[in-house]
Order: sequence, then structure tokens, then C-alpha cells
Amino acid sequence: MKRLLSCLKLLRFPGNPSIYKEKRFKRFSSNCFNCLGPFPCYPSPRYKIQAQSQSFQTDCTHYQYQSQLVESNWLDLLMRMADKSDDIDIPGASKDQVAQIRTMLSRAVRVKRSQEGGDLMPNAIAKEVRHFYNELSTRIEKMAFFLIMERDLGVNHQEIREVAENLIKVKDLGVPTVLRAEDRLRQVLEPHYIQLLSHISRLEGGVKFIVDMRNDLSEILSDQSNVFSRQELQALSMSIKNVLAQWFAVGLLDLERINWNSSCSVLEKIIKYEAVHTIQGWEDLKRRLAPDRRVYIYTHRSMPREPIVVLHTALEYEIPDNIQVILSEPEVDIDDCEYELENRTTAVFYSISSTQKGLSGVDLGNFLIKHVVRELQHEFPNITQYATLSPIPGFRHWLLFHVNESIENEANEESSSSSILLDDERVKLLDHGNGHLSPSSIFKDLIQTEDWHRDETIVECVKGPLMRLCARYLYEEKRRGFALDPVANFHIRNGAWMWRLNWSADTSPRGLENSFGLMMNYKYVLEDVDRNNQQYLFNGHIAAPQHFLDLLRT
Repeated sequence: MKRLLSCLKLLRFPGNPSIYKEKRFKRFSSNCFNCLGPFPCYPSPRYKIQAQSQSFQTDCTHYQYQSQLVESNWLDLLMRMADKSDDIDIPGASKDQVAQIRTMLSRAVRVKRSQEGGDLMPNAIAKEVRHFYNELSTRIEKMAFFLIMERDLGVNHQEIREVAENLIKVKDLGVPTVLRAEDRLRQVLEPHYIQLLSHISRLEGGVKFIVDMRNDLSEILSDQSNVFSRQELQALSMSIKNVLAQWFAVGLLDLERINWNSSCSVLEKIIKYEAVHTIQGWEDLKRRLAPDRRVYIYTHRSMPREPIVVLHTALEYEIPDNIQVILSEPEVDIDDCEYELENRTTAVFYSISSTQKGLSGVDLGNFLIKHVVRELQHEFPNITQYATLSPIPGFRHWLLFHVNESIENEANEESSSSSILLDDERVKLLDHGNGHLSPSSIFKDLIQTEDWHRDETIVECVKGPLMRLCARYLYEEKRRGFALDPVANFHIRNGAWMWRLNWSADTSPRGLENSFGLMMNYKYVLEDVDRNNQQYLFNGHIAAPQHFLDLLRT
């Protein structure tokens, strides 16, 4: 290791190793980043040193300043990796595994630039890194890979401070010098693994590999028991997400309408990826592709035949109040349907699914909905309403938490104001109970009774509280100023109205489990979209009609 470090130091300061010890030249100044001589300088002799059977060459040429800046850091990276050879202790990962991962990544960072600025990293190295990662079989091995990538190929915080300080020092030395310093700061702020990911993305299937790799990273972060280096892994995930957001910009995506004649592989993926209302098989899918239905997907040219986002749409006469009417309608006869479609006035978005977990946080659904609206406006000028029939996935968890809290308050004989229930709701529940339980306990028992939604007596007791509390959850419960419910936040952020809360809208086991059968209509009034979006983003205001606000009585 000492021999390797000495070789690297010689490479960093060719011709006079004592310069390293004496620190005669500041690293970030108007000097050359390679030979540390002032501009302009003569090309220094070419030095060649053997280090562990690997040839390193360096020479000083100042006719391409930009290339010098990009090239200057790769030896520093190797020195950093060598200095850290023993500092990573990952629970469950052996030192041999860590050393193997580090060796692989150290090969990947030996990237130099040609004098013309072209990349000299061969595809073989990018392929080797991809193959190496695919051979990692356990979560511990993958976590070690990500941690070493972040620590060894991430940003150098000391370097960032030095470059920032240099930018302040040169602010009076003229525009060219300041621009070079600013460019240098931009470069050191970008993690070095971004270049590696860029090379991998150029391989066939490379973009999909990076998406899947971030999915692996997200699964590691989702494990709450894993508190080891969470902040570093989150920083890595955010950096990869930012890169993917550029690669998956809406202008690089293609909108495609799916029909029964689409490729079998795509149809199979539509079934597989449906995350809101499970597709029961080919017949069910065929119904969702009927003439009065539309399924649209976004695809990416680097991931052919791979749906990125899927949007299911129904053409209706009015905004529906339950999902059963959409999923269970008999198939429309094609000949009769052409006439019927002319009378349909409402497009209902009843399912939107992001198929790639590695793209979480990359906003694509918003653009897909707006893109589909434009398509439908062109195809069906008679359609005047655009709305959703959306699930409320977080309601059950939120409600049970507050019900349990209310039960504790009632057990401590606190005032009724500390109860989640209103006075008239408490009276009705006590009439239904046996006198031994508190109102909140009775309420909890009733909504957890099997097939409670089929018992009219139970429904009479719980419908009012459930509707009121769900409206409160959707409209009033916030996280960092925005709606707590993720589906509500998505549509309100897109400019929709929080339009109508529907009782017994999804009586499937999943619908009852998630939100006690309640579903929400969000309405996209096209002329209000921009205003609603701005009011929500700037003020946290949710647009809602009076008939919805009436549910919030206190």
C-alpha cells in the first residue's frame, strides 16, 4: 500500500517529489493542475512509473484547460481509495468482500480524457462493473457496494471547501479566471460515480440496469432495522434519482395507447404492473381495453417494450361514485359503441401505476395525465369533464392510530373534546353497545367486524364518523404543509379539485382493508388547474367545493 501511495504522489507531482512535502504550490490557483507550474508553461517530460503491474502516464499540456480539469482528479480518487482501504466496517460483510468491491470500483475510476475530450473508458469496464453487481446475491453485499461507491466515488468535502474558498479569492482577477473557478466548483460538486453511471447507461440495457439498481438501494433504505450509514445511502439514492430525472424527462418519453393488438409482452406487463385494481386475467384485461376504455403508457427509448407509467381511463356519462360500475360493466358492442361514445361527456382516470420502483420520486404521472387529456380532447371533443376515482391508501392506518388514542383518553375519563368522535356520534354508538365499552372502543370493534359493510345497523352507526374523519384526513392532515395522503397530494399538486368522497365505493377486500371502502373523486377543471397548483404549492391551499367541506363539521 505504501508503495502504491508513493507512486501516486510521484504521479501527482512529477519531476520533484519534494514538492509534495514542501507544499510549495497551492492546489487551487492559477497554476497548472498537473505540473503546478504557472500558466503558460512548457510541456513537462513524460513520466512513466510502474505500480502493481499497471502503467500510469502523465504529461503537462495546457492547450485544453477543460480536459486538464476533468483529468486532474482521477489520481486523487485512487489515493483516497487507497487511504480508506481499511476504514469501512459493514456488519455482515467480510473484509475480502469489501476489498473486492473496492478493487472493481477503483478500476472503473481510472478514466482519462483524450486530448480531443473523448472518453477512453472502454465499454468492457462498464460491462464488467454491471456484471460484477449482478453477481452480488445478498442485500449485505449490495449495501457494501453502495456504501463504497458513495464513500470512494462521492464528492470530496474538503476539496469542495478549498475550491469554494478559491472562488472567493479570485473574484477580482477577471471574468475568465472566475468562470474557470466556477466551472471547477461545478465539477467537484458532482459525485464521481455519475460518470460511471453515464458510461453504463450507454450499454444495451444499461438504463434499465441503473433503474433496477436504485430499486435495490430503495429496498435497503426501506428496511427500518438497517440504521447503518442511512444518510450516505440516502445521498447516493438522491444523486441517482436526479440523474434518472434528466434521462426520463417528459420530452424523452413516448406516449402509446395500448389495445388488444399490442404485443403480448406489453400486455403481460400491463397485467403484472397494475397496482391499484388487480387485473384478474386476460378477459379482465380485454374488458379494460374495450372501445369505451383507454389504457395509455409512457415508454422510454432506452427501455423498449417496457411500460414506465400506466394510466387506465374510462369514458362515462358522469363522474362515477364507485369502482364496481367501471370494472364490472358488460363489454360494449363495438358497432353500438361508436354511437354511444359521442354522448359520453366524462373521462375517468381510475388507475395510475408507476411500474419502475427505481424511478420513485421522478414525477411522470402528472405529465401522463395532462398528455392523455390533450389526446382525449382531440379524439372526443364532446368530453367536458376529467376526474379520477382514487383510492385512499393511508386512511385506515391514520384512523386506527387516532381511535386508539381516543380510547386511552376515554379510559382516563378525560373530556369529550379529547375524543375523536362528536357528541351525537358517541350517543348513537353507546345505544348500539352493551354499556361496558367506551364509544371509541365500540366504533373500533364495529369497523373491524367481518362483513360490517353488509350490516345496515352497523353502517348506520359508523357511516357518519367514517365519512367525516376521512374528509378530515384528506383535507386537514398535512405533512410539511402538504396533504398527508400520497394520492391526494399527487392530484392536488397537479391542480385538481378535491371533489367528492364516496361511500361504499370499493367493496373489494383490498378496498375495505385500505380505506373501509371509501374512494375519492378528484376533478380536473382545466381552466383552474394552474391556479389550484400555485395556491397549493405556495400556500398549501386545497381547492374543494362546499358539499365536500360540509363533511368537516366539528
